Amino acid sequence: AARWTRDVPAGRFPIPPTVLDGRVYVCSNRGRLSVLAASDGAVQWEHQATPGFYVMAPVAVRDIGGSAVPFVAGVDGTLVALRGE
Repeated sequence: AARWTRDVPAGRFPIPPTVLDGRVYVCSNRGRLSVLAASDGAVQWEHQATPGFYVMAPVAVRDIGGSAVPFVAGVDGTLVALRGE
């Protein structure tokens, strides 16, 4: 049985989510990042990481200075690091 479900923008080519420290990072193939609580699927925050450029790789997340920093790579060659909200 499913623990929880949540509709998030994933696009036509869903990218595998990244799970780290109680959060699930889901990026659409058009660069919309959704961050959910792993426990219940509640949306923590969302951000348009690219201006609509395609994203074809999972979000990389690293702890920097005690904060989880997600990195989103666009097919145009950009790499965006985001601060959590």
